[in-house]
Formats: sequence, structure tokens, C-alpha cells
Amino acid sequence: TSLVEQLVCTIFGSANPQSDIPRLMHLYRSGQLDLAGMVTREYELSEINQGFDDMLAGRNIRGVIRYR
Repeated sequence: TSLVEQLVCTIFGSANPQSDIPRLMHLYRSGQLDLAGMVTREYELSEINQGFDDMLAGRNIRGVIRYR
């Protein structure tokens, strides 16, 4: 047997943006996709460094940076 190692990179998490984004928008608008419930924490732009620190430390899964 032979061992094959492979490094695979993806953009957009292997998604197809042309079909997936409209589908996700439809799910969101119809109430079937709870985006707000997926956000662990919101950060102001001035808190961006804290957001990265929290991400690296595992304190947030889906942090969102708000531009106001």
C-alpha cells in the first residue's frame, strides 16, 4: 500500500457562491436560517484586536465586527 498525502485548499468553504448565497438568503428571509443565533459575540471596529484574541483563545466561534 502507498500513503498519499494531499493538501487541499478551498475558497468560500467549498461553496458555490452563485447558487449558495441566493439559497441562504431565501432560507434567512423565510425564517428558516437564524443568523443572529449563530453569532457568539459582536465587536466594535475598535475592539478588533480583542475579537482576534477571543477567536484564537476559543472564546468565540462566530464573532462579528460591526462597522458603524
